[in-house]
Amino acid sequence: SSGSTPASPDFMRYTIANTQVKDAQDYFLELWFTVGAMYVLALTLMFLMHRQWHRFVGRRRQDYIKFAQCSDVCPAGPDHFRMQIAHSVLVERLPRDVKTDEDLRRRFE
Repeated sequence: SSGSTPASPDFMRYTIANTQVKDAQDYFLELWFTVGAMYVLALTLMFLMHRQWHRFVGRRRQDYIKFAQCSDVCPAGPDHFRMQIAHSVLVERLPRDVKTDEDLRRRFE
């Protein structure tokens, strides 16, 4: 047929289509237990993601400061400010008379 293997009989034993509710009260309790468990799992996941985000931002901030201060091995020395390597300023809508880098530099000095 389609080339896939059929599922084992145990796999399809319990589905929504073939379960029977014996007692409505038991079903109601099981439903609320399931809903409560899903809320607990969702809140746990959100908490862990929030904590991980704060760790990521803190680590990124430390890396940014370390990179800006050139605190690790830096060929120009520890006082060298090398942020221009990673972060540049984009200047848009330049006047027509600014055609070279030198013209732009003079305009901002």
